[in-house]
Amino acid sequence: MKKLIVSGCSYTDKNWYSDFYPELDTSWPKWPELLGKKLNMEVVNLGKSGAGNEYIYHSLLDYVCSTPTEQIGLVIPAWT
Repeated sequence: MKKLIVSGCSYTDKNWYSDFYPELDTSWPKWPELLGKKLNMEVVNLGKSGAGNEYIYHSLLDYVCSTPTEQIGLVIPAWT
């Protein structure tokens, strides 16, 4: 199974929670998981709340450089 590799800010972070509404259940699947399911790909979600473009770029670069090319299906930077 090919990998869908994504990185971004809180819109991408699978562990995102609301600072304003801490009681809010945020366990719903985020967009990378939904897209991975539609594309039948293994999701590698590097998203992190508060991340900027430098983090997004370097997290993807580090992961892609250490992963065999034949395992990569799609890479998406969700720029902030």
